[in-house]
Amino acid sequence: MRLTKSLNHEAGFSLAEILVAGVILALALVPISRMFDVSFTGLRQLERVQGGVGCAKATMELVRSIPFYEPHTDENQNQDFDIDDCYWGRPADNPTFNPAKAEGGPDWDSIPEVEFRAKFPQGIGNALRSYENYYITIQLCYLEDSTGVAEMKSDWAPKAMGRDRPRNKDNIPLHLLLVRVNVYWQQQSDQPEYYLEGVVSDTEALYNVGISEISVTGPASIMNPARYNAAAHWSNPNVDVQVTIKGYGFDDVNDADGVVQASLVRDKHYDIPIDLTYRSGTELRGTLRLYTGHNESSSINPWNPKAAIGYWTVRINQQQVVAVYLYNGFVVEYPKPVIADFGNSPDYGKTITNNVGAATLLIKGGPFCTVAQNPAVKLVQVVDEGETPYEIVGNVTSVSVPAGTSGYSPSPNCVITATFDMTKAPAGEYRMMVVNSCNDPTQWKMIGNRESDPSDQIYTVIEVTPEVDDVYTYSTHLHEAPYNVGNPWRLVFEGRYFNISGSPSVEMYLCSDVVDGNPAGNYIKGTVYAVSPTVAVADFDLSSLPVGFYKGYLKNLNDNKAGWTAGSPFQVTEFNANIGGFVPNAGYAFYENYYDIPSKITGNGFLSATRVTITNGTVEHDLTGEYTVTNNNEIAVNLNLIGCRSTDAWKVRVYFGPSYYLERAFTVSLGPAKILPPSNTKYAIRIYRMGWWFTDSWSNETTSTKAQAIRSYWFGTAKARFEVLGMGFPVSGQTRLTVWKDSWSASGDYSCYMDRANKIVRLTSSDWNMPNISSGDAGISVQRLGDSYVDSYPTRWRLID
Repeated sequence: MRLTKSLNHEAGFSLAEILVAGVILALALVPISRMFDVSFTGLRQLERVQGGVGCAKATMELVRSIPFYEPHTDENQNQDFDIDDCYWGRPADNPTFNPAKAEGGPDWDSIPEVEFRAKFPQGIGNALRSYENYYITIQLCYLEDSTGVAEMKSDWAPKAMGRDRPRNKDNIPLHLLLVRVNVYWQQQSDQPEYYLEGVVSDTEALYNVGISEISVTGPASIMNPARYNAAAHWSNPNVDVQVTIKGYGFDDVNDADGVVQASLVRDKHYDIPIDLTYRSGTELRGTLRLYTGHNESSSINPWNPKAAIGYWTVRINQQQVVAVYLYNGFVVEYPKPVIADFGNSPDYGKTITNNVGAATLLIKGGPFCTVAQNPAVKLVQVVDEGETPYEIVGNVTSVSVPAGTSGYSPSPNCVITATFDMTKAPAGEYRMMVVNSCNDPTQWKMIGNRESDPSDQIYTVIEVTPEVDDVYTYSTHLHEAPYNVGNPWRLVFEGRYFNISGSPSVEMYLCSDVVDGNPAGNYIKGTVYAVSPTVAVADFDLSSLPVGFYKGYLKNLNDNKAGWTAGSPFQVTEFNANIGGFVPNAGYAFYENYYDIPSKITGNGFLSATRVTITNGTVEHDLTGEYTVTNNNEIAVNLNLIGCRSTDAWKVRVYFGPSYYLERAFTVSLGPAKILPPSNTKYAIRIYRMGWWFTDSWSNETTSTKAQAIRSYWFGTAKARFEVLGMGFPVSGQTRLTVWKDSWSASGDYSCYMDRANKIVRLTSSDWNMPNISSGDAGISVQRLGDSYVDSYPTRWRLID
């Protein structure tokens, strides 16, 4: 429907009327709009409040689902298991802070808040997914059963193994924990928009029964004066352990047996019953046995049937309904060892010098543990009060105990054998200590281990000063070396009392003088290579030293004690050497694939030579062990030319130090092939005999017997393979090998096998058919192809039936 047809039509509205109506409508809409805005704001605030209440309730239920108390052990002491593990937000320097207001209630303003999501333990679930827009914190306060806020035990800590059970200042377990859940939905707020408080209790609180402590009261043979709740699991003879349990709420009305039951329990171990002999509301007394066979399974206890070492939990069962625990309240220990005597092996002497790296000591006494692991031993320095003693930890190598003692021996004649490194020990008096039974110095204080008292006997470590007697070169054993070639020179210091502990363990010098105990004049420091108590080796660069005579100086770095030679035995010289010639001895030649060729290098300055080699420019053969420095002008060489081709250009090198050398060319030529003479060790001729009617085998030539081959018969053919050792078989060419008997012969041209290190040059024939002729001595010959010389022997092997 149209409002008007035109501005002047009677049925319509004038322009003025429309404007006035619009103004009135606008004025009316303002309060209506504000009314709706206020309504929506209130609804949103109500929604947050309801959500906050639901969030707080859900959070409280999740906190209640966490265990009130779970004990910490060696394996899990850093994990979160119970409520205070997760949300006890006290500072490290005041972990027991549990403040109360003047009127007695918790001082929430002083108790730290812990963010809920940040500390929520794994495995509970994701039940707060609907409240992701809320910020949640937790506050905790422990309460006494009847008197309000508790004053915590001074050494209590939520995650301290053995001290994590919540207790008050009187050491009585606490059973009530007040939890406050704070919910924020305005992050900038100083106070929570909503909070909820609730009390969480453990099972013991419902029955008002608890254990405060257990103490060992006898007998003295198994007690530890330093630990009231500990007993040794061994004694001689075996005894019952007397204990007293203190607590509250014990049933002392009904005297029937079994109303209250006590025992020691441990995970994966059988329970140890406590036979109660006295019962009151606050105290139980009884005995238990740590030596019976039902304490644990043999698969986990190497001491079976004795109780396992370490913490055990005390459990009280009452009326067959409630069970309360004193977690890790009881300690089973090794027996305390006693030292009867100790000293050096084998005479029990009690003095030693501080340069011995592995001194063997014997410790006599008992009881010593030998089943779980060996005892630990240490020498402890005797010092004045307030000083820290030096300790030398020994390495136990064996423990001997009298027969039939089964791991522990009461006998004072058990013997521990151990080695001690004395090289870092300050001089002084020491006492021995033995620890049953942890051979790990970092764990000696571990629960269950027992230390002996320091030995009555005194062991004395004597400080020694190194002594240097001689200095010479490592390679030539000369008392001289040139300063201008061969550096660095490796020098040997001989003496005694050299320190071997540390890297390096000593400092070594060559010096022209010693002033006030230090190197002086012209001196250089060496780079230490190796040290033993009597020999030290170092590398020295002599290039900065003038020609002259020098002392050897050595300082032990474990105590800075030093010693030096009485005189100046080592001479620094100037190098002046040359090679005049290299020739074989008369009657010999430098032939390819020959060895043990007597020869000599002539010249001068050879006393400083450190090594001799031959080289063709590509390969270099070291002649160590095959040469001798005869004098300053001659070096005798037993030359090995196996694998050395006559076509190569060869040089002999004489080294002075690690890299400097002089060299001279020499010629290698082809020589005649020859077979080695008979030998009892290096068989010149070997024959591998083959035939279908006998077992294949080797036959060797010696100085008294000939190698043998089997002759063929009308009923079968015998074969033989010949191996021949010789010299002069060419490196690249071939050698003709021939064998014969009477008018029969076999031959072939073969390349040789070479083994330079073992001095072997060998020909191996084909598998030759042996003749069907009469038995007897047979001949053999070799001839290098291209050479007219034949090395021939008519009776070097035999053909046999």
